[in-house]
Amino acid sequence: MMVFNNKIKNHIKPILLITFISLTIILVERIFADNIVHSYELFTINTRYFYYAIITLAVAFYLGGKSKVNNLLIIIFFAAIGILTIFVDKAFSVIDEGAHFDYINQIVVNYKLPTLLDSDIPTGIINHEAVQPPFYYMIMALLTFLIKDYAIRFLFIRCMGLLILFGIIFMAFKTLNILYKNNIIYLNYNETFYFVILFLMNPGILLRFTRVSNESLTVLLSSLIVYVLVKALFDCFYDKLWWICNVLLISIFLSKNTGIILITGMVIILFYQKKYIRIIQSCIVFVLGISPWFLYNFFLYHSFTGMREHLEYVIPIVNPDRVREDLVPHIINLFINYINPQETGFNVFNFTILTFVSFAIFLIVVLFSLYSMKKCYYFIKNKFKFNYERSEKEIILIILITLIIVENIFILIFASYTTFVNVLIGRYLYLSAIPLIIIGILWIQNKEEYVRKLTYIIIGLAISSGYISSIGTVLNSYVVH
Repeated sequence: MMVFNNKIKNHIKPILLITFISLTIILVERIFADNIVHSYELFTINTRYFYYAIITLAVAFYLGGKSKVNNLLIIIFFAAIGILTIFVDKAFSVIDEGAHFDYINQIVVNYKLPTLLDSDIPTGIINHEAVQPPFYYMIMALLTFLIKDYAIRFLFIRCMGLLILFGIIFMAFKTLNILYKNNIIYLNYNETFYFVILFLMNPGILLRFTRVSNESLTVLLSSLIVYVLVKALFDCFYDKLWWICNVLLISIFLSKNTGIILITGMVIILFYQKKYIRIIQSCIVFVLGISPWFLYNFFLYHSFTGMREHLEYVIPIVNPDRVREDLVPHIINLFINYINPQETGFNVFNFTILTFVSFAIFLIVVLFSLYSMKKCYYFIKNKFKFNYERSEKEIILIILITLIIVENIFILIFASYTTFVNVLIGRYLYLSAIPLIIIGILWIQNKEEYVRKLTYIIIGLAISSGYISSIGTVLNSYVVH
């Protein structure tokens, strides 16, 4: 009886804290209510149901990390919301969904890839996404070419995105299992679920993956590559694994060009294991694998990508005056719309929580980056004399996952600065979802219990407020274009 009472007390305290934090933000929101622009009608600061829903869902997310049964219930909820938005949310509700779907339809109908030079399009509108590599679109066209009804084809592809997302979540746990077996992670297994929720089951991810987008396949391939790299680090980069990694790297580049950042991960592992010839061979295989796409672009656009033509179409729409934005605030707040979809609105409650969480994630990435730089300097100073012990492999792992995240951010900064188009948007960081999960766990596992609990509470509030806002937006069919 005493044990049972203690368990109740352990749950009651966090629940009361969730309520207290929520009420504090609500009070602030009420004070500034007249200055808030509402982006949804079902849940606004003028209805108490918004707060009831947030607090209830935050409690559910907090309790979700307490047992496998609770985890399963959260996954069922996640799947249910995904299915709801697939069938309830209107077509082309997110940015570029129509263009992605049109790309697939043109392959199905015309048996060829669309281009930025097409002049025989029935709508008269050039598909600006034709610049994207074709792998995702060809797979979806192959899966749906027998489906003649456009609406059914559209819904089928949306459902495929949700299925792919569950495949990514599965790969995340497979990767974490390797780290558990090698004693890199020793946090309570159920507690790792909070970071899977934060980085792979947030409303931003769910919205993007239940829509037609090449993002889904790209992130699935990145999760497979990260799994292979982690496995190779703690086992060995034997021939079969090496070939699998090369095929995955070629596939991800042919899905989205930004996937090229993951090739440095393979170089790091091969260098660590002193397989120098394999590094050269990998580069040759990769270049040969992606060369048909480069040659195709060169034949069409007289350059290795069609980016110049793409930008000529996009810049007059998004930045006609070609003004360079101050990128620093966008970098620091990059994780806000990683968690909350950029297509849905904010109110003070979820913006306050998300700003705090985004900044905290950014700081953790910075800390891990500094640690990685320090360890790289140590390896250089010691002339790369490795001992291959568990502790050293943990350092290599941290360098590997941190580099993937930093490269991902850097490529967005570079693209934003050089093209006058701000692409510092959270959804472009989904490539780094599993590395983010790992550094989150590595950061929290040595912390005191009260720090861990507070962190999980804040994660629950951030995710729940985002979900309630998103559901309200979808049900009201309000979308920012």
